[in-house]
Amino acid sequence: MTEEQTEVATKRHRWPAGRPRFQALWRSIAWKLPAPLVYWCALRVVAHATTGAHARQVVPELLAMDAIGRWEDSRGGDPRHGCGRLVDVS
Repeated sequence: MTEEQTEVATKRHRWPAGRPRFQALWRSIAWKLPAPLVYWCALRVVAHATTGAHARQVVPELLAMDAIGRWEDSRGGDPRHGCGRLVDVS
């Protein structure tokens, strides 16, 4: 991506609630979490992605990014709930 393209993308999108500033902190904390906790968190995301409106989802066919997207969508992309999707402000 050229410098000009980066500038245009930066003006067009913003990270909710200053997300880039805290991204390294959240990543650092995530890598220090105990494996059993991370395992149960992953199960919660998968369970969420295969219930309700997506109850007919075949679990072995569920892609990780689809599960994460459903988790983010259900919380409105609010960074306080662990979501950090780019918001188009154009």
